[in-house]
Amino acid sequence: MNSEFAPGILIGTLSMFPHGLAAHDPQYALTLAFTALVLFQFFNVFNARAEKRSAFNVSCFAKGKLWQALAAMLALQVLVVHAPCVTIVVASLLLTQGH
Repeated sequence: MNSEFAPGILIGTLSMFPHGLAAHDPQYALTLAFTALVLFQFFNVFNARAEKRSAFNVSCFAKGKLWQALAAMLALQVLVVHAPCVTIVVASLLLTQGH
């Protein structure tokens, strides 16, 4: 992880917890913070790929394994917050589109 973005990721993730507590219960707050962390890490992949130039260049789309891993990560996150059988295992809250 690029150390310049680590404080932002930490602050962003931890700020989602009190926001979730204010809106709902602790389980919702944990699910919201976990989802924020996953999304921060999704975008951090692009920050870590290029230090001096834009990460969104032509070679960005040539990395098939990276895109497969990112798609798998997003699919697993959707399962964690939307599939009832998985939410029981990981103790997350079933989120709806309204959340």
